[in-house]
Amino acid sequence: MSESALIDAARDLFALPTPLEFLTVLGMAAATYSTRALGWLVLRNRTVSARLQRALEAAPACVMASIVAPYFMTTDPVMLLSLAVMTIAALSTNLAGTVVLSVLAYAGFNAILY
Repeated sequence: MSESALIDAARDLFALPTPLEFLTVLGMAAATYSTRALGWLVLRNRTVSARLQRALEAAPACVMASIVAPYFMTTDPVMLLSLAVMTIAALSTNLAGTVVLSVLAYAGFNAILY
């Protein structure tokens, strides 16, 4: 078996990324790390005000809201029911519970309605 055939077999068996996919992931990791490192470099010797501290703590929730918000603009009943379950779960459980319940709700509603 040739070397390229072995690589193709391993890629199929282990779902290895293509070189372009691998470079894309490395680029995303570098972009993520650079924003964190730059923030640390800029703020390391400064006292952060309470207002800025609150803004920095709210940033992850704002990012998550911007990812989820477009899904509320749908007429798909499975998505709308799953979003309702997600909203209730987010108010009553932790992040891991919310994710698990949301995924299970989507799978369940999808199996029932389609």
